[in-house]
Formats: sequence, C-alpha cells, structure tokens
Amino acid sequence: MNREKLLALNNYGKLSILSGMISLLPIVVLPFYPHEVRYAIDFIVPAVLAFAVGWLFCRFGSTYQPSRFYTVTQRKSTTFVLNAWLLNFILGAIPFVLGGQLPPLRALFESVSGFTTCGLSTINVAECPMIFLFHRSLMQFVGGFGFIVLFLSIVNDRQSMDLFSAEGHPDKLRPNLQITTRTILKIYMVLLAVGTGGFAVMGMPLFDALNHTMCALSTGGFSTQLASFTDYSSAMDLWLVLLMLLGTTNTVVLLMAAQRKFKAVYKNTELRFLLGVLVVSLPIMMLAMHAVSAMSFGENFVYSLFNAFSALSTSGFALGSYEQLPHVVIFLLTLLMIFGGGMGSTAGGLKLTRVYIFLRTEFKAVYDRLYPKRKITRMHIYRPTGADTIKDEEAVDAVNYVSLYIIMYCIGVLLTLIFSDCQLHEAMFEFASCLSTVGLSIGVTAPDASAGLLIVEIIGMLMGRLEILPVLYALKYGRDGIADLINGRRQNPQA
Repeated sequence: MNREKLLALNNYGKLSILSGMISLLPIVVLPFYPHEVRYAIDFIVPAVLAFAVGWLFCRFGSTYQPSRFYTVTQRKSTTFVLNAWLLNFILGAIPFVLGGQLPPLRALFESVSGFTTCGLSTINVAECPMIFLFHRSLMQFVGGFGFIVLFLSIVNDRQSMDLFSAEGHPDKLRPNLQITTRTILKIYMVLLAVGTGGFAVMGMPLFDALNHTMCALSTGGFSTQLASFTDYSSAMDLWLVLLMLLGTTNTVVLLMAAQRKFKAVYKNTELRFLLGVLVVSLPIMMLAMHAVSAMSFGENFVYSLFNAFSALSTSGFALGSYEQLPHVVIFLLTLLMIFGGGMGSTAGGLKLTRVYIFLRTEFKAVYDRLYPKRKITRMHIYRPTGADTIKDEEAVDAVNYVSLYIIMYCIGVLLTLIFSDCQLHEAMFEFASCLSTVGLSIGVTAPDASAGLLIVEIIGMLMGRLEILPVLYALKYGRDGIADLINGRRQNPQA
C-alpha cells in the first residue's frame, strides 16, 4: 500500500474516533436523569464500534507523512466528506434502534434530519426520553458546524483546504485553516452559553434552553416540545429570532461584530439583502394573517416575524400548525425556504449571496438587451472581506447552481406527490423544507409516512446540506472506482 493510501486510512481512523466521541456525548445528561441510565448502552455500543474501527485504521494506516509528490484531488476530498457524513448518519441512527425508539429506516431518517440540520421528524417527543432529545439536538449542533470543521480542528494536512471547501465553507476567518476551524468552534460555544443563559433568565427550564439554543444556532429546528415553540412567551419568541439570525449569519460577519467592526457589518450585502427580503415579505404575511385570524397587531407581528425568519434562516421552528394557513403565507414561506440563509453559516437553501448574484445577473442581462451598451458595467458586492467585483465565472456558477437546484426541487416535488397522498402546494412546501434543510412541515412527513417518501427526503436532505454537487461528484467517483476495479480484475484475473 502506497503512502497516500496509508495517509487516507489514517485520516479515516481519526474521523472514526472523532465520530465515536460524538456518539458518546449524550450520556453526559444521565447524572441529571439517572432513571434513564439503562439507555447508556445504546450510545456506548456505536461509540465502541467507532473507536475500534478508528484504532485499527490508525494502527495499520500508520502516520506516514505525505511526500512532496502528494496530490490532492477533488475525488479524494469529496469522497472523504461524503463518507464522513454517511458514517455519522449510521452512528446517529443506532441508538434509536437499540433503545427501541424507532425502527431502522425512521431512525436513519431522524439521524439524517438531525445532522443535516433539517429538523423534519417522525418521533413523538412527548414520549421520548431526555437522553434521546439531547441526542437529537446534539446532532443538529454538530451538523451545523460540519464534521470537517471538527475534524480539521485537530487534524491539519495538505488536503485540509479542499475538505473545508468541499463541505460548503467558503471563507477562512484566519490565515491558518486550523485556527479558522477553532475560531468557528469558539464563536458558537460562546453563543451557546449566551443563548442558553438568556432563555434560562426568562424562565425556560435549563434542559429546554440548552436544546433550543443548540438547534437555533445550527438553524436546525428540533424542539423538546411537541408543539415546537407555540407555548412559549413572546419575549422567548423574539430571543429565538435573534439566535436564528446569529445562526444564519456568515461566521466572518459574526467575528467582525465581536471585534466591533460595525461599519463593515452594516455594509455587508448579504445581511442587507436578508433584511430587505424580510421587509418585503413580512407586511404581506401580516395582511394575509389579519384576514383570517383575530390576533392583535403585536401578536400578528411576532407570529409573522417568527415564521418568516424561521423559514428564511432555515431554522424550522414553528408557532402552531401550518396546515390551515392561507395559501399566500404558504407560498411566501416556501419561497423564503428556497432562498435560505447566509453563506458561511449553518443555514441551508440556495444561500442569499447566491440569490443576490443570480438576481443581479438576470437583471443586468435584461437591461443590456433593452438598452444599447455604451460602456462596460461591473456588478459589485460587499463581502465580509470587503468590497468586491462579481466576476463573470461567479455569476455563471450562481446561475448554474440555481438552475440545478430548481431541477432537483422539481424532481423531489414529483416524487413526494408519488409517495404521499398530498396536494401540490403541500408537496412543494414539504420538499422545499427538506431540500433547504429547514424542517417546517405541513403534515406530509408523519410517523406513518411511506418508506418511499422517507427515502426521497433523506436524499433531499443530504443533497441540500452538501449543496448537491459534492454528492454527485462522490457518486461519480464511486462508480468510476468500481468500474476501474472490475476492469483491472478482467485484465488480471489472478489479482
């Protein structure tokens, strides 16, 4: 086995050990709920399996350092990223099965929904033990970071930047990538403490406060309550809106705010575009709700702001059922879910920077057709790193990704209609929630959902979290690898 394969095996071993540590974390709640100690084995088993596999890989992969001829390819990076997510999906599902909480497919669905920060669920949280509720929230918090961020915070090699980019992280906060990943972790740990403390001061039980904060910062949406956030006060609703805003904001922007660079934060195009989308959609939603409900203006404002922000930030927390909402509100929420949150954040969807570049590109194309070109115009954007020109390749990439996203969305809506007994607007809402990793549901995803629907949504959540292309690349490389193996054996039957 050559050095590159040994290094890859060693990295997979370290990844497996890290995943085992994540699997073991939920048992920290047992001292507070000792009557649930019988569930400890359900988390110890997958952790021990991951540790054992990781130890073997590290042992036989050794610690060879790559030579100067070591090559980093897109194939290696995307395959490693996809395998990291698949491994943790399986490890996250095992405790639900061993603990008798869910059958295998629904357990896998819950795990994928957790780690992708989607938040769609088929579990009855009213009857779910506390350790499993914490397990769900922890999956979303870890998934919001991304496994590669956690991996690179302890491992650094020449493949690191490619892994970081392949998982969908566009910006480095610091010149050194390992320092960048550790800075991201520090930022969110501070926000976790502040968010939990804020809820606790308002009277929320500490366990609920911790879980809701983890899921808000990861824009996940799992709740410890059956009715999500319906039964909490308006003050808590607004505090959660703030946490969702922090979760959907680019990490670089958060760092600039912490450094009191408020002028740069104010100029950030993505953040201003987010506020603009809310300013346009919020009054329409409030008018639609006013026509069908008896809420006061203040109640209507909080309700509409919460739901609009939950959709746009791709957090997925809910205030009440969406099944009886006016179709105008359903349409707006679907559109906001598709838009998604900020680049470099824990949010899903198309991402607001990409939507902004797409709209600017299309507007410029129409304008250039209507008016003769007298001079070359450039489109500009204010990024976290400063003012910049939108390059032609970037505009093309944005248009291509939006087109690919729409194609995947249409296919998903069609399959949702096939595998569930729902109407068109319900399928459009549900799969937008799935592909944008939001978690809001109009009632289509239920405990009695068909196996076909759950599989479609699992694929949609994975595609949405890894932004489609890395998954397609990894599948292509996997197919090519199998083909090469078969062809090699044909040429050398004794191999």
